[in-house]
Amino acid sequence: METSDMLELSLGFAELGNEVSGAGNSEAALHRIVDLAVKYIEGCRCASIVTMRGAHAHSLASSDEIAGQLFQLQSDLDEGPGLDAARLELNYIVRDLAHEQRWPKFAKLAGRATEVRSALAFSLISGQKSSLIVYGERPDGFADETIDIATIFASHASSLVALSAAEGHSANLETALRSSREIGIALGILMAHRKVTQEDAFAMLRTASQTLHRKLRDVAGEVLQTGTLPELPDRSQPDPS
Repeated sequence: METSDMLELSLGFAELGNEVSGAGNSEAALHRIVDLAVKYIEGCRCASIVTMRGAHAHSLASSDEIAGQLFQLQSDLDEGPGLDAARLELNYIVRDLAHEQRWPKFAKLAGRATEVRSALAFSLISGQKSSLIVYGERPDGFADETIDIATIFASHASSLVALSAAEGHSANLETALRSSREIGIALGILMAHRKVTQEDAFAMLRTASQTLHRKLRDVAGEVLQTGTLPELPDRSQPDPS
C-alpha cells in the first residue's frame, strides 16, 4: 500500500471513530468499515461481517449484493469460512475455492454463483462470536502484506461489533425497564378502579393479553391511556358467522 493510501486509510479510521463517538451509530459504522475494506485491501472484491446468535448466523454488514449472497449461502448450508471463523474463533485463508476441501458444498456453489475464488476470514475479538470475511476474485488473491492490512480492519471491526452489541443490550434493557414501569402503573390503575389485589390485576392484564393476542406491555400501555382494560369479545354469545 502506498504511503498516500495508508494516510487516507488512517484518516478514514479516524472519521469512523468520530462518527461512532459522536452519533453512536455503530450499525452505520459497520457498513462503512466493509466499504473501506473493499477500497483499501488489495484484491478485495467484497466483504461482510457475520455474528452468531445461538446456533444461527446473522449478517451485520455486507459491502454489496455478492457479499450478501455469499453470507446467505453459508447460512443456508450451515458451512463456510465466515461461519467457522465466528463459531470456532479461528482465522482462515481460502487460497482457491476450486480446491477447497473444508467447506465443499459452499466452495462448489460459491464458485458457480460468483466470481469469488479466495477469501480471508478473521475471528473478531468482540465478546460476540463474529467474523470479518473479505473475498477476492483471484486464487491466492491476498499477498502477505495485504493480509497484514486486513488484520487491521479485523481489529477495528472487533471494536465496532462489541460497541454494537453493547448498544443493543442497552436498548433492550431500556425497553424492558420501560415496559416494567408501564405494567406496574397499569396494575396500580386496575387495583384502584376495580378494587382488586395486585395478583388479580395482573391476571386481568394477562387474560386480556391472551384473549386479544397482544403483548402484555401493549395492553398495559392502553390501560395507561384509557384508564381501563381494552374491551374483550363476549365469549357467551354465539359466533354470528
